[in-house]
Amino acid sequence: MFKTTLVQPAKRRGQLLIEFAVCIPALVLLVFGAIEFSGYVSLSDSANMAGLEGARAASLVAATEQEARQAAEQILQAHGVKQFQVSFSPPLESADRGDTIECFVEVPIRDNSRLLGRLSSDRQIVSQAFMVKQ
Repeated sequence: MFKTTLVQPAKRRGQLLIEFAVCIPALVLLVFGAIEFSGYVSLSDSANMAGLEGARAASLVAATEQEARQAAEQILQAHGVKQFQVSFSPPLESADRGDTIECFVEVPIRDNSRLLGRLSSDRQIVSQAFMVKQ
């Protein structure tokens, strides 16, 4: 029997190489973009959880600002967030029962990005949570 082999012409091989060279950068950009976006979503969720936990701790009857800040910081540290800032408005020492306590959590994207955040501008994720003082 005769053995047949498929031989691609050189023109077809060159075309495949060009298509590969055009598609690979787009695919790499898509993959790294998806990874970076998932990191931003995770960072935002961490800031939201920390804000809620800080506001919850601040709304308790005998809560101090130190205890409330520590509650928010524990959440952020458990999620591996770096260079964050937690603040409260109004100051807990002057808040009365029934006042609305706001907890603000600011997290810089540049210091917490996994891939390309170091190339981005100085943007921050800001989370704000409200609770009523008990």
